[in-house]
Amino acid sequence: MNEVNNHLITILNNTPAMVVHLDTKFNFLFVNKAYADSYPLIF
Repeated sequence: MNEVNNHLITILNNTPAMVVHLDTKFNFLFVNKAYADSYPLIF
């Protein structure tokens, strides 16, 4: 399972699409590199 998660994170961090995963209270659980790079003061 950990290897699958690492592959998914690698793919998400190398795609130009901005990807964000939020919980039900809109707290950030994951943002990919494209998303983080577009908001450099937050992340």
